[in-house]
Amino acid sequence: MSYKILVVDDDKELRESLAENLEIKGYSVLTAKTGLEGKELFLKEKPDIVFTDVMMPDGNGFYLLKEIHSVSKDAEVIMITSYGDMDMAIEAIRVGAGDFIPKPVKMNVVDVALKRAIERLSLKQAIKSYTHNLEQMIQDRSVELTEQIKKSNTFLKGIISALNIIIEKFDPFNTGHSKRVAIITKAISVKMGYPPSKVQTHQIAAALHDIGKIFIPTNILSKPSALTKDERLILQRHPIIGYEIVKEVGFPSIVPKMILQHHERLDGSGYPKKLKGNQIAMESRILAVADVIEAISSKRSYRPALGLTKAIEEIKKGRNIKYDKDVVDVCIELIAKKRKDFLEGTIIF
Repeated sequence: MSYKILVVDDDKELRESLAENLEIKGYSVLTAKTGLEGKELFLKEKPDIVFTDVMMPDGNGFYLLKEIHSVSKDAEVIMITSYGDMDMAIEAIRVGAGDFIPKPVKMNVVDVALKRAIERLSLKQAIKSYTHNLEQMIQDRSVELTEQIKKSNTFLKGIISALNIIIEKFDPFNTGHSKRVAIITKAISVKMGYPPSKVQTHQIAAALHDIGKIFIPTNILSKPSALTKDERLILQRHPIIGYEIVKEVGFPSIVPKMILQHHERLDGSGYPKKLKGNQIAMESRILAVADVIEAISSKRSYRPALGLTKAIEEIKKGRNIKYDKDVVDVCIELIAKKRKDFLEGTIIF
């Protein structure tokens, strides 16, 4: 598919250079030198991806971003910010930009941002396709309803697998993480007495809990050292972004809620909303413990794997403070019985 791209920047040299490089790669490119001109071109041509400067003579890129999203939620907007202006970058992500690139603009950075934007466009299309197909199946009241439900479940597994592949492309250190979190979530949910239908729902949420990371810049996800305060603020938006993506798909309402709350902690020290105690759903508390166990046990971009023993120490230390005591107790009991299998099980939907 050939994507149409709009470049909006009052810097003629940057605008033309960026357009030329994109055209060489086979994209159809439009250019505008002001926000107003960019808005008019967007309304007329409906480009798939927009690169826009944050600061322009007739206003700023945030206004253009707002105008674009009032017309199309699917369009990908990449903000061009001044070098070192992390406040602008954070604000850009907060108000809905898919990514940001700093000045001076480097084409290798543009290429990465563009690849991510295209993958997000593909993801949005896949979700639309899933929702449409599911609605069609639900409408089918014929004697083939049972077969349609089976097809729906098969399609659902395919979509979840595809989404996990996309997540792992954006965050290489996330490889296998969501699948393993889903395995742990399933084990805890079964042990706590949830019926099979609920266990499956919990697994879906666990498999998709990091989907919001596809909107977090790669240089943050793969940074080999500790994040700065500003970078952490950007990363901590991924539960909100994930919630916004998944709530439109038609899953049970607990799925987006678990995704939104999986980094919340009982004492209010979590994010993004700093919820406390009973404000956090029990299902979210299960996912939180599963996520912590897997994350600490595995390698991250900024540190080696710390191992299962260290992970157990963390949830024990946070029992009834950060983490639900019943969930922690069940998790520790399960690990004690099948320490190896617990992290190497097979996910079954």
